[in-house]
Amino acid sequence: MQKKIIYPVLDELGLSYLSNQGNFMMVRIPMSDTLLYRMLMKHGFMVRTMTGFRFPNWIRITLVSRQVMQAFGAALKTTFSTDQEEQ
Repeated sequence: MQKKIIYPVLDELGLSYLSNQGNFMMVRIPMSDTLLYRMLMKHGFMVRTMTGFRFPNWIRITLVSRQVMQAFGAALKTTFSTDQEEQ
């Protein structure tokens, strides 16, 4: 199950998330969802920004294959560590 791959990454980063039985989950982030979208696109990952759905600073991710979720987790860690260094 791909959720078991991404949960530890989100927990390590201290991010809140909502997940149910489907293949999507929402993650609350400590920055603009549009900014994170742009940062993740540089790593080849597209997420759905949720501000337009009245969930500012939340993203929706699609749970896919194990390999992709592992790579996404690594990109997320890199993105947040880069963001922390710039502040």
